[in-house]
Amino acid sequence: MLNPRNLDALQQIEHESGRQLFTILQLRLHESIKALKARIEAGSKDKVYDVDLTYITSRGSWYYTSWKGDISNPVA
Repeated sequence: MLNPRNLDALQQIEHESGRQLFTILQLRLHESIKALKARIEAGSKDKVYDVDLTYITSRGSWYYTSWKGDISNPVA
């Protein structure tokens, strides 16, 4: 998890590299996911839950020009 005390070091890395740093959204820390986890943990221990999660996010034009949007990249 990103911590406020990490910000100075991240800014220094940006300054030294001349590049901009983007953090990653950790869905496990999203309030909806934490609430779902709490509901399941509060439920009966012998109940089996079938959870289907769908995560949809928009992609800016940057995505298709990055390595992530490159279909010739095997890890994209």
